[in-house]
Amino acid sequence: MKSVSFLRNTAMSLMAAILTGGVFTALSGIQDAVYAAPPAEAFGKLPTIYDAALSPDAKAIAIVVSKDGNYYLNVANLDKPDEKQSATKLGGAIKPSYVKWANNDQVILSFWQSQKYQGLPIRTGYLYTINVKTMKGEILVDPREEGSKTSGSRLQKNGIFRQFNNVVVDWLEDDPNNILMAYSNKDDNNREPDLRKVNVINGRSEVVKGALPGVQTWYTDLTGEPRIGQGRNDDTTAKWVMRIKDTNSDKWRSSDEYPGLNANANIHAFTSNPNELIVSAYAGKNTVGLYVYDLSVKSITRKIYHNDKYDASGVVLSKDGGEVIGARYTADTPQTEMLGNHDTVMQAMRRKYPDYIIDFVDQSEDGQTVLFKMSNSYDPGALMMVKGAAGE
Repeated sequence: MKSVSFLRNTAMSLMAAILTGGVFTALSGIQDAVYAAPPAEAFGKLPTIYDAALSPDAKAIAIVVSKDGNYYLNVANLDKPDEKQSATKLGGAIKPSYVKWANNDQVILSFWQSQKYQGLPIRTGYLYTINVKTMKGEILVDPREEGSKTSGSRLQKNGIFRQFNNVVVDWLEDDPNNILMAYSNKDDNNREPDLRKVNVINGRSEVVKGALPGVQTWYTDLTGEPRIGQGRNDDTTAKWVMRIKDTNSDKWRSSDEYPGLNANANIHAFTSNPNELIVSAYAGKNTVGLYVYDLSVKSITRKIYHNDKYDASGVVLSKDGGEVIGARYTADTPQTEMLGNHDTVMQAMRRKYPDYIIDFVDQSEDGQTVLFKMSNSYDPGALMMVKGAAGE
């Protein structure tokens, strides 16, 4: 392990320290010689780290923090810790869901807010794309969108109301200017969204796969190819539907042709093998685990993770999606268990800070830099960045 850095947000300015051989060295504003928890009376006053993400090259970090009832997005240059950070305050009605880098220059913030539709209060979701060099941004996909910027305004009103405008299907790590999203531009077809490629800079989109009957959720393999559509039909039975596309063909099959793969199966991801799905399954136990279902042999072929006490809720994938590096489950709080060699660093941190919950947040594209969060009942937490972590 080369180094461990702590990132704590205080008065909207990051403080970072580096741990080398057990000694903390101040890099930016830290006066303490050790990592000290704040006094109890300060707990409610300290900024709370809501979410964070490393840029793919690990040279910058984006952090969403909550302070005094407001949310802020901070972007800091990790190569120049003394450099002034860029920050923007979110609107009062906006509540963040997560932050993620589309590429090294563009940050995407997923948020929700309460709105009214035909007099009824509802929750709507959006993506906000921000250029970190200018800290200027705009809503990426707006239900009022008509055409592209070349037609004048992306926000021309055409009467469409769409509740969810932040459904990302695939981040397309090999295509840093685009992501895949699920939405429909037809006001009468919101329940059956198209799969669309969306440019993260200008919001222009093209349909990759048109809507399928009864499909609300799309899944792609690691090449970005749409492979599974899942949802419920719109008749009185609300029957679950799953359509599965063969590899190297345009044929879509019903899940009825795949024994042990129910139409309402909880699907988490594809592996590097385009025929392998990671799904939830009991596999004869009292809790839910994570298993590989092979579409070519039509059965579960191996276990990824199974906790005999808690239900698994999801996987943590490497930046390119090709490796399962962790599993998520919920005990008293949501937890992450890193797998294989990736567990070494987390366990070392948990042993060093036994009074804290240490949880995985993000990692760089090369896997060498990993971001963790540490917190407990009296400390709203700090971010812990480990460099040189891969393979140790």
